[in-house]
Amino acid sequence: MRLTSVITLIMLFCFQALSAQPKAETEVMKRMYKDAQERKITIAKSGEIALGAICPGKSMRVVVTDGVLSEMGVTLFHPGLDRKVAPPVYIFIERYLLSLLLKKNQTEQKYLMREDFVELKLNGRDLFQTSRSVSLVLQTIQPGTPFTLIGNDTHFTARWTIDNGNTSFEVRFPKQYDLILGKDKKETAQAFCQDVLNYRFTEHSGKLDSLYFKYIPERKVFEEIVDTYMIPQVRNGKYIRQRGGTFEYVFNERMGVESLLNLFLHADEMDWNNAISLTIKGYYQMNQVVKLPLKNLCAYLKEQKCTGYLGMEEETNKEYKGTVFYINRDLMYKHLLYFKFPKEAFKKGDIVITADFYPYIPINNIGDLYEDITTSQKNILAPNK
Repeated sequence: MRLTSVITLIMLFCFQALSAQPKAETEVMKRMYKDAQERKITIAKSGEIALGAICPGKSMRVVVTDGVLSEMGVTLFHPGLDRKVAPPVYIFIERYLLSLLLKKNQTEQKYLMREDFVELKLNGRDLFQTSRSVSLVLQTIQPGTPFTLIGNDTHFTARWTIDNGNTSFEVRFPKQYDLILGKDKKETAQAFCQDVLNYRFTEHSGKLDSLYFKYIPERKVFEEIVDTYMIPQVRNGKYIRQRGGTFEYVFNERMGVESLLNLFLHADEMDWNNAISLTIKGYYQMNQVVKLPLKNLCAYLKEQKCTGYLGMEEETNKEYKGTVFYINRDLMYKHLLYFKFPKEAFKKGDIVITADFYPYIPINNIGDLYEDITTSQKNILAPNK
């Protein structure tokens, strides 16, 4: 074989090897991917990969789509586990414990946990003050091991009962959406735009029932106010009316406020197909426009465990203006939507609703809502050096 042919084959092999390596989607995935490579773990496609000596008997779950590595985690939970809180919480637990396993030693593990304010406890004691390691503990956890997830206003605590019920292992971590989602604020904003456009809406077939509603005789409607947010005027609920033998959502110009509460919170359950044009603000996503059916947006936010609250601000002869908060208390963030609703949209299905949309605002820190906008403007105005 000629030397040039050998060189060509070697180059082709190297190119194929490099092209088979996935590209990490986020900074967290880049770090974990690098750690996996240093531990001699090869990742090329989605699937389960045995962890070998790193954690005998355990495997890691890998998600690679179109050459992009989007998720990694040690497999701990049974797929059929009843997940009563946001699914990303369970994914985070598996991802974070894998990130600890991939570290070379306890010093690196402790440093990562200090950075993220995460705690590991064995029978109430700091795990690193016992004779157990992260690997030894995780080897005792099987899909059927008794497990509980407890949350308060600021933290989650995941707890397993191991060693035949004699020992408890806990992972305590803050309700901090960027930590749990594994994306920083810029990455979450970018992911929102893509995820909401890729979301596949499924029509609902549920029937309305007036069982829990308050009847308002003078208006001939049934009212259900479930909750309020910050002030009584910003509320969650619905308005329905009876027509024949069935109930339907109120939606007409005569009851504009009630109709818009229904629409922005329950469009996915209504026979209404107008589009909404969202101008995404904040986190360096200034003025990016996303257009989609409003019912798709509502359905997507509900799937993300967000609860909507609407407050009206202004009514003119032509339009309504208001604010909607979509709140996820499991991950401690809210989306903020400022909308303009033309009154002619009550009758015309081709009218596009316009809104400004601020994604992923920390519930306990609204101060950074405009911070990145100010920073971006300063960067734009700053001369090149």
